[in-house]
Amino acid sequence: MLQKVRRRLRCSMITWLSSRLFWAVLLGALALSVTAKSIINLAIEPISFDVSVRILEGQIYPFPPGRLAITHSEHWARSGPANLFGIGWAIIMVFLFLAMTRRVLHHSIAYVGVGLFLAGVISNRGEVGLFGHATDFLLIWPTESRALGVIVNFADFMVVAGLALFLLGSPIYKLLERIRCQRVEGPETIP
Repeated sequence: MLQKVRRRLRCSMITWLSSRLFWAVLLGALALSVTAKSIINLAIEPISFDVSVRILEGQIYPFPPGRLAITHSEHWARSGPANLFGIGWAIIMVFLFLAMTRRVLHHSIAYVGVGLFLAGVISNRGEVGLFGHATDFLLIWPTESRALGVIVNFADFMVVAGLALFLLGSPIYKLLERIRCQRVEGPETIP
């Protein structure tokens, strides 16, 4: 029994690790995130939120900002081995889940979703682990109220989009869809 589980896990890992789509998405998204963060770190000084609006003029582009602007904010957190442990834990959990559902999840949506998710986790947690902060640079105001603004980065979008794509391609979503369709059609009657 244990031999079967090991063989199945190894086969699934080899399949996922040999996927060109998975690696292209993972490395491409990671390169995009690291490049964007590096450019922002070099080009714009980080803003502090306890200053007057006049001082922010050279630190938010375009200024005055509309619904979307580019700036530089650093979200500080504890650095060290705990962040690297978090990255390792995310990778292990993803691959264990993939190993258990290998027959169902070997299609392009799952590869793209997992690649985006891991790229976002590695980018944000790796930066915190190395430098003690995550660089955020997209200032978004979804409404007219300036109190509801948020500053995020590409890695945040990658994590959310990756999880959404992964769940849409997962057997959990298909099971929920099948149950919903059975409820809409009504109970089956046996003649």
